[in-house]
Amino acid sequence: GRRGALMLTISVHHPQIRDFIKIKKDLTRVTGANISVRLTDEFLNAVENNDNFELRFPVDSSNPEVTMLASAKEVWDEIVTNAHATAEPGLLFWDNAKNFTPSDIYKDEGFESKSTNPCGEIILSPYDSCRLMVVNLLSFVKNPFTDQAEFDDKLILEFNIAL
Repeated sequence: GRRGALMLTISVHHPQIRDFIKIKKDLTRVTGANISVRLTDEFLNAVENNDNFELRFPVDSSNPEVTMLASAKEVWDEIVTNAHATAEPGLLFWDNAKNFTPSDIYKDEGFESKSTNPCGEIILSPYDSCRLMVVNLLSFVKNPFTDQAEFDDKLILEFNIAL
């Protein structure tokens, strides 16, 4: 009887983005998940400049099999209209997320950001787990940024006991 949480995301560049944006209007579909659109700077600039942007599949391919142009303003208006009507889709500012997520420096090893945890607080890589805790390791360093820098073992031990 207990349902799990699920976040479904799609790139704003996916050719079926309009179907995804309005899927929550049908109350019989996608009832056990949150949905969000991964927005890119490319798309947001096109909205701001009232330009077209590219829909493509595969989205991240340098040579997509499917490409077409769409009005960025029209897609943006559909996002806003549906978010107002159903409280979804949510928005993920994907380029910002990727630029500020440490795991993306390891994308060549397969740890590139792909989606989020169910409520969107944490950007996740494939097979990653949801952990709602961040530890600022700098707070465990004595004399940071000096030649005498070292971990405060006593403080780390106290932190582990507190957990």
